Amino acid sequence: MFIYLKKSTPESIEEELGQERAEVLARAGNRLARDLERLEALARLLEEKRLAYAGAGKEAGGHPEDFPEDKFHPGAIADINDLVIKYNRIREEALLSAYYLLVTREALGLRNHKWVEEYYPIPGKKSLLITHDG
Repeated sequence: MFIYLKKSTPESIEEELGQERAEVLARAGNRLARDLERLEALARLLEEKRLAYAGAGKEAGGHPEDFPEDKFHPGAIADINDLVIKYNRIREEALLSAYYLLVTREALGLRNHKWVEEYYPIPGKKSLLITHDG
């Protein structure tokens, strides 16, 4: 059995390397984008839960946004805090993905990372609600 090896030219090798570089960068960017999408979905869910618990727990008229979180039922606080913990964990994953993207860019000789921070902004950490216990 014979294996035919195509003779590589410097141009074809450069083209193949360029494709590999593009694929590596795309994977790193896509991973970060997925992490940020998960964060955004979780942030929406947190807000929906907060408003739902506020609406269910408010005593008199007014808007659910005006109901203070310290008046939430303990089960509601625990539910929201579980989501906050998950959010912050995914945020840490996004920070790691951003780091990997920057390291990959550095390894490929790309030194200007300003657009990465602008295109992939990572939101701040969320705080846990204070329980009735203090």
